[in-house]
Amino acid sequence: MIDLLKESGINPEGEFSRARSSFSLEENYILAKLQRAIRESTKLFDEFRINEVPHIIEDVLLSLSRDYIKLVRDKVSLGSADEKRAVVCTIYKVFMDSLSMFSTIAPFISEAMYQNIKDVLGLEEESVHLRSWPKVDAELEDDSLIDQMDIAKGIVQAALSAREKARISLRWPVSDLQVVSGDEQVLLAVQRLENIIKSQVNAKRVEASKSLPNVRTSIKANAGALGKDFGSKSPSIIARLSQVSAQDIVDSFDRSGEFALKVDGEEVRLKREHVIIERTVPESYIEASFKGGYVYLNTARSAELDAEGFAREIMRRVQSLRKEAGLERGDSIDLHIQVSDRLLNLMDGWQDAVAEKCQARSIKMCASAPEFDYSHSAQEKVKGETITVSLSKCE
Repeated sequence: MIDLLKESGINPEGEFSRARSSFSLEENYILAKLQRAIRESTKLFDEFRINEVPHIIEDVLLSLSRDYIKLVRDKVSLGSADEKRAVVCTIYKVFMDSLSMFSTIAPFISEAMYQNIKDVLGLEEESVHLRSWPKVDAELEDDSLIDQMDIAKGIVQAALSAREKARISLRWPVSDLQVVSGDEQVLLAVQRLENIIKSQVNAKRVEASKSLPNVRTSIKANAGALGKDFGSKSPSIIARLSQVSAQDIVDSFDRSGEFALKVDGEEVRLKREHVIIERTVPESYIEASFKGGYVYLNTARSAELDAEGFAREIMRRVQSLRKEAGLERGDSIDLHIQVSDRLLNLMDGWQDAVAEKCQARSIKMCASAPEFDYSHSAQEKVKGETITVSLSKCE
């Protein structure tokens, strides 16, 4: 955080109100989690249940580092001045309020962390223990957004699992991700957080529906599990299962984890382990499940998708070479990228995007070797293509 404060040149102390007008869903989410943590921690302290407080504060800080920072990475590097201010002020607000609460549990480490920030920002309070206990801001409370973000994270994890099955790196975009669920809350979450899900799974489209055409579900009784739990009733249950819609059973499992079945006038409750679910999906799609439904990742490739994938691979290699060269974020470079004729034609139009991302003052992408020596160079094979990256720091 200290590095971000120094690089941005923004002093967030007193800037939070100004930054609020630029908040997006990412800021609203982490700030809503902060309000929930303040509310719950205050209640626990009032009830002398102090031992339950640390994990609440830890959850906020983990969400800040694992979720929020990941979501706003592009804002920090490529965003507008207002977007960068919103990010800096949000990180500062969440961290400082969490630190104020944490200081009652771990006073010494909290004080050491505060002193580091105090010196950078010139804060008035000499000690973290002189700061006021944070208060809940009702305008920032949004429990529904927190719940929807939890759903979105489950969808993202399922999509990443599907990518692993298909052996498609996250740097390579896919055309679409289909989210299928019978749960209305899942559909609402996708509708609200569509752009966040798209960016996290690198998909051009994310669509949610209650069913996907050409996906067929069949159910078979797991005789062993049924016999163990229901004994002599198992034959009747197996016979009854054949009369029920397989999709209705799966939807019930997704909603509540069980399915109520009437057998000989008596209700029995089946768990997912009592049946064997078999599914066939459309060609080119890979299926993965999450709590509440399924995702279907479209693995079909196109020239446009591959061009962007190669561009992202080149950006990654240039950034790695910049780091090896000891360059800092603000240093501009002259960049030469040697690729095959086929790849040169495929990536027509991507040079400007690569230059912007890699802070290149000049860029040349061609099939020939550099005409003069660059200070740093690296060669790499990507999907059968040899790519040679050369760069020098601008004077």
